[in-house]
Amino acid sequence: KCPIRLRSKATAGVSLFDYDKNRNYRLFIPCEDKQVYAYSLDGSILSGWEFKGADHVIQSPIKHFRVTDKDFIVFGDAHKTYILNRKGKERVIVKESISKSINNEYYLSNTGDVSTAYLITTDSKGNLIKIYFDGNVEKSEVAKLSADHYFDYKDINGDGRSDYIFLDNNTLMVRDHSNAELFTTNFESTITQRPVYYHFSHNNRKIGLVSEIDEKIFLVNNNGELYKNFPLEGKTLFSIGYFDLTSSKFNLIVG
Repeated sequence: KCPIRLRSKATAGVSLFDYDKNRNYRLFIPCEDKQVYAYSLDGSILSGWEFKGADHVIQSPIKHFRVTDKDFIVFGDAHKTYILNRKGKERVIVKESISKSINNEYYLSNTGDVSTAYLITTDSKGNLIKIYFDGNVEKSEVAKLSADHYFDYKDINGDGRSDYIFLDNNTLMVRDHSNAELFTTNFESTITQRPVYYHFSHNNRKIGLVSEIDEKIFLVNNNGELYKNFPLEGKTLFSIGYFDLTSSKFNLIVG
């Protein structure tokens, strides 16, 4: 509705939340001064937001999760995870320092019960990190990964449980919720973008990958094999979908 002049340079993208699904939107932006600023759509600072500032610069977007009737505003800096309520006050004190991986976000495993639900991400060494809402942290080693790896948490095999997706250099590795390997696929090209998850139907789920260096894009089936006719030319993340509802064929858009 109007331009927002930030008080400090943004360090990650804007997050848009609609807590009660009533279009009363809130904008959250982390900035260089270690603050997270909250705005209304008219550009005014959100009244009642009382976050006092992070210990270090926040370099990934702010996340919002709801478990039962409780809201959690979640983000992390180089060594600390912040779990706040709607007012910016600490809702959960995380009991361990976590060096969160720079490329990755927090995801929610929502069991429908705050006592068993948890956040999941990876640290800079590639360890899988589970953060429970009582503040306890569970760490497990999956594989030796670089600090620049990518992580996603999506259901690839269609069993109703999210799986662990790891991408590091030219290796894509997917493990199920029990940490059993589903597949590992190696590419001759170095993959340079985060993996993209495509959910076409119950049993048709795929992962898209990009090599900017070789200007190739890849579409990987949920068994680790390349989809027919791939790789294709391209060097950006790509979108797959219908141009209109009457179309019977998917279209792929890439730069």
